[in-house]
Amino acid sequence: FAYRPVKYDKYNFIGKLNYLEEQATPAQSIPQGVTTETSAMVLAVEGAMDITKQLQLVEKLAYRKNIENVSNLPELDKDMSLVALRFNYRLVSESKILDKWTLGLEYRMLSVSIADDQKTGIVLEMDKE
Repeated sequence: FAYRPVKYDKYNFIGKLNYLEEQATPAQSIPQGVTTETSAMVLAVEGAMDITKQLQLVEKLAYRKNIENVSNLPELDKDMSLVALRFNYRLVSESKILDKWTLGLEYRMLSVSIADDQKTGIVLEMDKE
């Protein structure tokens, strides 16, 4: 699903829902007698808002529910979530050197339930159109 108006494009939203299923091929499972099946549901949503003509706020959210079955072992259930908050600043200048550059600053947080773990980080980006 997406919301991206043409005339009034201050707000943009996009989302995606996927179901993934994976099974080991016979060549992978016969030698050791181990069979694996993995299924996952992934939901991702992103929204952007133009605060000014030069400043943009972007929020990304993603959630993944992963279930893995390996031969006769208990089912493994793993949840992962990602949150990212980003600011983009577009440089506008009379100078050819500085014009059309964009600076981006992003904060990310990844959480994994089975490991009871959380990682965070910052990304700084600079690019030219």
